[in-house]
Amino acid sequence: MALRELLATFNVDASQAVAGLKGLDAKIEGAASQLGAFTDALLGSLSGGALLSFVEGAIEAGSAVNDMSERLGVGTDELQSFQFAAGLAGVGAEDAARSLQFLNKNIGEALDNNAEAVKSFAALDVAIKSPDGSVRELGDVVPEVADAFAKMGSDQERTATAMKLFGKSGAALIPLLKGGSAGLEEMRAEFEALGGGMSKDFIEAADKTGDELDKLKFGVRNVKMAIAGALLPYVQKAIAVGQEWAKRLVKMTKETNVLRYAVALFAALAAVSIGKAAAGFAKM
Repeated sequence: MALRELLATFNVDASQAVAGLKGLDAKIEGAASQLGAFTDALLGSLSGGALLSFVEGAIEAGSAVNDMSERLGVGTDELQSFQFAAGLAGVGAEDAARSLQFLNKNIGEALDNNAEAVKSFAALDVAIKSPDGSVRELGDVVPEVADAFAKMGSDQERTATAMKLFGKSGAALIPLLKGGSAGLEEMRAEFEALGGGMSKDFIEAADKTGDELDKLKFGVRNVKMAIAGALLPYVQKAIAVGQEWAKRLVKMTKETNVLRYAVALFAALAAVSIGKAAAGFAKM
């Protein structure tokens, strides 16, 4: 059966179907062309030294997240999600991490029965221990702290509490915290929708690669120092010779008219050059 007859069986206009297929084909070609242009631009921007800088930057970023995650005792996904949300509030990734570190310090002090720290968490009605007596994860404490901020009656109270719990960057986190745990969850959902940051596997690989790279840099540094050490005696001799010549030149200028003659010669040469330039200008 011909294609036209088959389409007619289903009451489909053949000319419209063909036109629709042509339009779809054009859109696919256009999308492919745009993707190709984007790929070319990306590869072009990552050529040579730029590619090396890009890889080193990615390694440093992954290693930094891994190290901070271990110091805070919080998962890499939770850390990156909080940094993402804080970034939308105008707080940089490092400041966001330091804020969590400050909060973690306050939790530690409360666990050590520091009266001020215990009072701070009690006022927020936030428990730092689970019913079984184990210490709660930072990722579980932060949403409850945010809910407490959402219930506060004034920005003045939020600012004072934020700076006490999160340090000097705490005030900048208020737009994020006052949205409560629901706001944090919304930001996390958006974070996941945008790719979810660096994967755990990449972060672990980046951290190991970063350590090996640091070892390599340390080895190269030592090789440079060894070469410099071998060359140092010759450099010192060259410096000594230069100093001796400088002393002789100073002595010569003091005891003879060499300096006066040199200045006169320089002035004469400058006058000749100026005269030639003026003569050339006059002929124009």
